[in-house]
Amino acid sequence: MQKAWFFFLSFVILFCPAFSVRCLAANYAYVTNSNGNTVSVIQTADESVVVATIDVGNSPAGAVVSPNGKYVYVTNRSENNIYIIRTSDNTVMSDKINVELSPQGLDISLDGNYLYVANKGSNTVSVINTSTKEVTSVTVGNSPHSVVVSPSGGVYVTNQLGSSVSVISTSDHSAYTVSTIDGLGFQPTGIDITPDGAFLYVANKGRGTVSVIDTSTEEVTHTVNVKVSPHSVAASLSGDHVYVTNQGSNTVSVISTETKDVVITINVGNSPHGLAVTPDGDYLYVANHNENNLSVIRLSDNTEIKKINVGNGPTCLGKFIGAVSSDSNGDENGDENGDENGDSDDDSGSGCFISSAYTYNPR
Repeated sequence: MQKAWFFFLSFVILFCPAFSVRCLAANYAYVTNSNGNTVSVIQTADESVVVATIDVGNSPAGAVVSPNGKYVYVTNRSENNIYIIRTSDNTVMSDKINVELSPQGLDISLDGNYLYVANKGSNTVSVINTSTKEVTSVTVGNSPHSVVVSPSGGVYVTNQLGSSVSVISTSDHSAYTVSTIDGLGFQPTGIDITPDGAFLYVANKGRGTVSVIDTSTEEVTHTVNVKVSPHSVAASLSGDHVYVTNQGSNTVSVISTETKDVVITINVGNSPHGLAVTPDGDYLYVANHNENNLSVIRLSDNTEIKKINVGNGPTCLGKFIGAVSSDSNGDENGDENGDENGDSDDDSGSGCFISSAYTYNPR
């Protein structure tokens, strides 16, 4: 009887459409340690442990995970280049991409085809074709710091010493056009956009405020008072809240996107810099630059539940957390499209398993 049940269940798991075959995937944080020239890799499960430490270039600032989870791109401020980490084995690939002076924040297009890097020392953004590694330089404002790509594909860049945001149109990759949003506070640094693309939130480090910009009019509609030296911004997956690190007060301000007010302030570690929400929307990871650790905040009740020790001087500009599949086979050059067919969503290959309890749906 037991043997019969075994064969029956095996048949159901293998052939019934309610059971899915998917590649094992997990969420990982890639933490740039700017004073230690390393990237700490954290599996953001309940235990949240560092699973690897990767040597990268000099003074790494930002990191972004590719949409297919195969690669992580890292800006190295003092080397003026981008390192590419292959996530399947946490190896730095041989092809390094040279950009301009002091690359800082970065973001990647939703299709993974273009990478945008703010070069603070040259007042430019490097636009990188992730397949060919061709680099195009686009002039923006004074001292660009952070970058965000909108759901529609437009690119927004904070200009820290220009008190403005540059808007790069990406409708024609052969000829980029740039416009400017003025009226921000002093020293805009961090930036993020709501999931519907309707509003930008910009941290004005020199004013202790956050500017809210309506993307349809490209005008500042609200100014939100936060704490001392706001640095980086991250929107929740639902779009209900925006999180802002306050470098000078060791806190995170939580802003309601409905009321445009701070609803709670969370104590974190010393000199918080970058922050990112996990792909499941449940946790916020905050880089405490002067404590060499990350605060993990449970977003259901806005509570810091633990700190994770990492390398020296975590900075974490960019969306440094992503879903990484064990089927992370790409080409040797870090081509975002990877396989011969350019299919970044292929679920076949190594590392797959059969389960009735788990189905991974890539975001």
